[in-house]
Amino acid sequence: MHQKQEIMLKLAEIEESLNQLEQNLYDRIRIEKQDRVDSFHIEVQKVENQLDRCEGIRDIRRPSSSFAV
Repeated sequence: MHQKQEIMLKLAEIEESLNQLEQNLYDRIRIEKQDRVDSFHIEVQKVENQLDRCEGIRDIRRPSSSFAV
């Protein structure tokens, strides 16, 4: 009976270790996913800024309709 208790205790320890590993994995995936989302948002902001600059240049080069004859 004593050996069975040792085995059950060891199995419980293994299960706890697996649960911790699983949680660590989920945490790591969540962090990496958030990092990718943050990087994506930064890239989108850069593109939007470039687009705004291009539109600003286009507006400067385009004659104003108030000057049209």
